[in-house]
Amino acid sequence: MGEPAPTNASASTQSSQGDLEEALSSQTLWARRNASAVLVSSALVGLTVGTLAPPSAALPILLAVFALAAAFDLRTGLIPNALTLAVTAFALAAWMSLPLALQPLAAAFTAASTLALLRLGSTVWLGAPGFGWGDVKLTVPLGLVLGWSVLWALYLAVVLAAILAVSGLATGRFNRRSRIPFAPFILGGTLLHLALPLGVVLDWVAALTL
Repeated sequence: MGEPAPTNASASTQSSQGDLEEALSSQTLWARRNASAVLVSSALVGLTVGTLAPPSAALPILLAVFALAAAFDLRTGLIPNALTLAVTAFALAAWMSLPLALQPLAAAFTAASTLALLRLGSTVWLGAPGFGWGDVKLTVPLGLVLGWSVLWALYLAVVLAAILAVSGLATGRFNRRSRIPFAPFILGGTLLHLALPLGVVLDWVAALTL
């Protein structure tokens, strides 16, 4: 006996799934073909906003973009290159609008290098990277805007991530190869660094030790 013919409902479902897969495939193909255009457009938008925005708006805009990056990281485990490039171009334009100073550039390079080394260390120790290159790239615009205080913000981000990782390992929610989205911790560390500047913390520590 032959197989029963598909019902109208099942045929409709298969047709809908086929249409959805075709649409997703088309979107993926468009994104690949137009990747360069998207990246260039993102950089131009970032440069334009960074040039036109007043210096006092640099940090709020940066935090807003970082919140978007954190949302992407939580949902997909990735940070779009277009978003990273846009915020980096914005930070560069904002830095160029200020009197010439090399400290923000040095801070951005140091921050990115530090996080890259931490990524390498976590790969060697855990057998898998603790965070992605997108997180490393986010530290460049952060350093350009914050200057050397970016290191304090990153330290706080690592501490927050370590607390979650240790508690997750203790409760069995994570294992040594689990990847925790790190962009939310970069955002959290930056906000915490604004609430608790390093100078204030050092003053507290000095007062306690006297």
